[in-house]
Amino acid sequence: MTDASQLSHSFYPPELGDHENYAGDEQYLHTSPQSFSLGDGFNQPISTFGMPYVPDPLDGLEISRSGSFPLHPGDCARVQDIDWDKLAIVWFRESVRNIDVDLPPLPLKLKKLGEPFCKLTLPPSTLTLDHLESVRLRDKLHINAEEGAANWLRQLTGEDKSATTKKLGIRIALALQDNATSWMLATAAALYWRVVGRANHAISCLRQALRYVPDADRDIPLVNLASLLHRAGLYNDALRVAVTAVNHAPNSGITYFTVGNIYTSLGDTEKAIAFYRGALKLRPDFELARTRLNSVLCSFLLGDFPAKTGP
Repeated sequence: MTDASQLSHSFYPPELGDHENYAGDEQYLHTSPQSFSLGDGFNQPISTFGMPYVPDPLDGLEISRSGSFPLHPGDCARVQDIDWDKLAIVWFRESVRNIDVDLPPLPLKLKKLGEPFCKLTLPPSTLTLDHLESVRLRDKLHINAEEGAANWLRQLTGEDKSATTKKLGIRIALALQDNATSWMLATAAALYWRVVGRANHAISCLRQALRYVPDADRDIPLVNLASLLHRAGLYNDALRVAVTAVNHAPNSGITYFTVGNIYTSLGDTEKAIAFYRGALKLRPDFELARTRLNSVLCSFLLGDFPAKTGP
């Protein structure tokens, strides 16, 4: 598997990775305690933003480094008090672009309680990302149950808090019996398996979603797979998937935001900042990206301040 340093080097253009260009950062980080700004002429308004046009998502993306994001000391205290689980709902709603999955009601009598397995036999393909070790060896992966993903599942299926994960799983399973090639149902099934902590089944369902999703919506299962691998600590593969999502949806702030999250976990603060700023260039009102950016900047300023990682 490609190591993180190789991934980062190939992904970040040399002109943006030159540490001399970040000399201004140190200057600004040691000036007046009243207000901080990432330096290097960032007082200029954002004007240009290079978008990728490359067949290989690891060939490189040009990220704008212009713009101003002032940070006041009080911002760091506010970041520490943020309810990240609530903000994660915003991330998920953005990542699925508010699509809804209609599920059949539960029958009055069920002969057998089922779970939403994605059973279609799909040959190995780059379309389903089988070149990634984490996808090929998914039966060996383990993740903790993501209780927070239950809220994402209810969001996707349009259900309220009274809908239990178990009942939603049964309804998704019934829907898949009637429409096994629905990429939206497969994406919902993947969320179910994340809630119960079964990475192998979640990835199988996302493979199925990637096989049948229209190209215009391909970034949706890609972002969800990237976030799953990120949660599992498989940062290298998560980064590859997230960059693929950027190339499929270069005008989506959520794809840049996802890459920024992974770079934060990798400890590559400069690249994380660049991608959070890229998300804000595309969506100036993307408050979650601004909050994450503040979190990373606070870790810069305070040293031991924990920057939030993960979706």
